Amino acid sequence: MQDHLKTHLRVQGNLMCDGEFFHIRCSAHVLNLIVQEGLKVASEALHKIRESVKHIKGSDGRMLKFRDCVEDAGINASGGLRFDVSTRWNSTYLMLEIALQYRKAFEFYKVADISYKYCPSDEEWEKGERICEFLEPFYEITNLISGSSYPTANLIVLAFGAILDPLLKDKFLKFCYTTLDASTSEGKLKNVMDKFKGLYEEYVSYSTNQSVSLSQPSNEFNTLAKLSREGNKAKKSKIITDFKTWNSIESRFVLGKNELDIYFDDELLELNEEHSEDFDVLLY
Repeated sequence: MQDHLKTHLRVQGNLMCDGEFFHIRCSAHVLNLIVQEGLKVASEALHKIRESVKHIKGSDGRMLKFRDCVEDAGINASGGLRFDVSTRWNSTYLMLEIALQYRKAFEFYKVADISYKYCPSDEEWEKGERICEFLEPFYEITNLISGSSYPTANLIVLAFGAILDPLLKDKFLKFCYTTLDASTSEGKLKNVMDKFKGLYEEYVSYSTNQSVSLSQPSNEFNTLAKLSREGNKAKKSKIITDFKTWNSIESRFVLGKNELDIYFDDELLELNEEHSEDFDVLLY
């Protein structure tokens, strides 16, 4: 479907850069495929743990009896049992994480309730622990990327955001790439800048009949929400401070004369620390 849509838009001439930034494979979907394949090797153990949770939570009476077993087992866990959705492995991870804390209570409950037929064996509990360990890094990675719903959510496009920030521009990318790996920084920066300039040139070609004027910096700033945690604010402040120090000693490279090059040739916009936290680049 996505290939058909991309082809249709390309034929109509509605895709910038021939659709290079139109879509990438959903990272969360790729992770899901990896995880679902991995879960197949321990499906029986996972099934028993899932059915155990369903059995206990199936009635208030069982829940009360299980609570007594938790006390008898001396378990001091903070969360209660939770269902999972078999097609959503992240909920399976959360279900396992809690159920494993009550392993001993399930064993006590097996004696107290003769209708309970799903208690996992020691070997199956161990498989459950390995499944949980296997899922944990995928769960954390998914949390990092699940908020992104943009079809162009890749590192190149995110770098474009820094380029268009008058406080950072291309110099911040050069600083970051150099800090991470000086030996590859030049190639990475060139790759981003080539793609950015290509995108700019396409927009220029679409706007040949429109007058283009340089925007002037505004002296008014809309107040945005402060960073929620002071720790994150301090880390951000340190990165910006390091960048300013680096930029002050970095020799400038003179580019061409079009509007984009003029933007890069202009000095970075300087704001005091109070305003820099509230600066809205979209309103600049």
